[in-house]
Amino acid sequence: MKVLRVDSNWCMVRIDRGEEVVASLVAFAGEQGVRSAAVSGLGAVTRTRLAYFDAATKEYRTREFEGVMELVSLTGNLGIFEGRPFLHAHVVLSDEEYRCHGGHLVSAIVAVTAEFSIQMGGVKLARRENPDLGIKEQDLP
Repeated sequence: MKVLRVDSNWCMVRIDRGEEVVASLVAFAGEQGVRSAAVSGLGAVTRTRLAYFDAATKEYRTREFEGVMELVSLTGNLGIFEGRPFLHAHVVLSDEEYRCHGGHLVSAIVAVTAEFSIQMGGVKLARRENPDLGIKEQDLP
């Protein structure tokens, strides 16, 4: 992973081939002391695991994609859950037939390269477990 600090609140992050996206972005947040940030990205990934939240059962259903896919778009945020950095991100992936698949990003390995724009905020974005919904929601006042 390579980091370019554009200014005090904005970084560009390149995650290289073979590195795991979620772990890398969480590591970046920890190393940089990020308490809140907006994240967007693109690239190419493989061995991707996505999740779909089933509101009726309050459970995530997961699906794995083995081949190389275009990471058409990643949008999400970095915050804090139980004292540690936490990434909440959704992605759109495209396969070789131009079919798109989307969902909550659980994990992905960079296949070629991946580029992320990270805009840091000035406040702490905390998350808390909401047992009624079955999710880690933003803990906003």
